[in-house]
Amino acid sequence: MASLRDATPMKASYGWSSKIFDAMAVGTPVVTTPVGEDGDLVRETQCGEVLPEAIGIDELAERLTSLWRQPELRRRYGENGRLAYRERYNWAAYESAFANAVTRMES
Repeated sequence: MASLRDATPMKASYGWSSKIFDAMAVGTPVVTTPVGEDGDLVRETQCGEVLPEAIGIDELAERLTSLWRQPELRRRYGENGRLAYRERYNWAAYESAFANAVTRMES
């Protein structure tokens, strides 16, 4: 029997923050922590930086300043995020995968 997990490009564990997808959709680089599955998503799509959960304010400021000073890296992160969102992490892709799973279950 077909499983929705097999058919859908989105994970069924609901471990991602929706704000990451909002940023990806408009090409904004993401800065996140590894909480939930956010870190895995950002690393997999190469759309930003994953910082440690327990980061000090000075290190955070340093990392953000470093990213700000690298416009080409920010551009690349933004493009990677936008592409991943367009191809795999949007409602249209999810809807299609869901419909295909239902069709397979009916057969």
